[in-house]
Amino acid sequence: MKGSIANPGVGPHVRETLKAYQEHNILHTFYTTLYQNPRTPFNNLFNKYLPQVKKQLERRQLKNIESLNVKSIKRYELLRIVSSKAFSPVITDFLWEWGELAFDKWVAKQLNNQIQWIHGYEHCSLATLQQAKNLGIKSFYEQPSQHFSFFEKIAKNQFHQYPELINAETNLLIDRKSERRNQRRTEELDICDYIICNSTFTKKTLTDVQINPNKIINVPLGFPSTVKSTDKRSITRKTIFIYAGNQSLRKGTHILYKAWQKCNFKNEAELWLVGSNQLPIKVRQGLGDDVKFLDNLPHESLMQLFSQVDMLVLPTLCDGFGMVITEAMSQSLPVITTYNSGGPDLITEGKDGFLLEAGNVEQLADKLKWCVENKDQLLQMGENALEKAASYPWASFRKQLIKEITSRIDSNSN
Repeated sequence: MKGSIANPGVGPHVRETLKAYQEHNILHTFYTTLYQNPRTPFNNLFNKYLPQVKKQLERRQLKNIESLNVKSIKRYELLRIVSSKAFSPVITDFLWEWGELAFDKWVAKQLNNQIQWIHGYEHCSLATLQQAKNLGIKSFYEQPSQHFSFFEKIAKNQFHQYPELINAETNLLIDRKSERRNQRRTEELDICDYIICNSTFTKKTLTDVQINPNKIINVPLGFPSTVKSTDKRSITRKTIFIYAGNQSLRKGTHILYKAWQKCNFKNEAELWLVGSNQLPIKVRQGLGDDVKFLDNLPHESLMQLFSQVDMLVLPTLCDGFGMVITEAMSQSLPVITTYNSGGPDLITEGKDGFLLEAGNVEQLADKLKWCVENKDQLLQMGENALEKAASYPWASFRKQLIKEITSRIDSNSN
């Protein structure tokens, strides 16, 4: 019952999915774009002449995956990476879409009757899914984010409520291009045999638009290896909050800015924001010296930084899962996030974190204040977060994924 995976990226969840299929000897081919393969001359060329690509390659390592099982088409992703460093977000967005469609068509041409199933991903699978249908190949379509209609409503509401958020980059979220892309997503959801998502929240946004729940497979992502960090923290110094990820409308970073200003802490707390900024700079005005902005960090450096702080804050307006939640909890860090994420599947309210209504500045400000006033309780919450993380490692995710996939392949082959 061999099958293939097609994804332009090689993020942690993709690598763990690959590992699951390879462990059970059912992986035929992995189709992707740019990934690190030290044995190729391309990799040496990037290391020597293109440092921006070298940095991307370091995040795209494929360990323990046989090179014979990987086929890649690199040029479109290379152009996108170079554009992201040298050109405007509009040009980079155009190249991203161009690359996604080209990747999809390339994968579709590779399909044949040597495989029984294909695992594709949102927005880059329509031609692949159509070809799979023609060949009688079972299709699994991964939906890592919430249904687009849910986000559209939120984005328009935020622009109405906070017009200062509008710029060339944020406008890409609701322009005519987004309408065309969402039509493509609709066709993908319609034609695939099964949809894989990673949270109860994402599943609800799909069933709310009348997608058959029997078609949906919900497998939460796993926690990374756990590290006890609570013994490195002090209850005597000021409370340090951390936000990690792109500062964007979708992640609700502007809500965090406003909540922080409302708290008006007096030397009692700091906020560290790690990642690139996609919001207008004017939105940051008036934050004060207790807010620190840090550039994107390598994954290992970010995990080490978690040991120096007291609470992760992810005020996301809509997140299909929010992997930074599991990463933080695996490092003994409690989390504040919203119900519009994988948080409700991961967090026990008041024990290892807090869940808030998305977009609610008052609720977020109240929780930030509570953490500062009850800092002595955060260490125990961190211990609880670590215990939760240890209960569902990546190995459990792989086991659950294989169970769900193979049961559906078997049931349809009888």
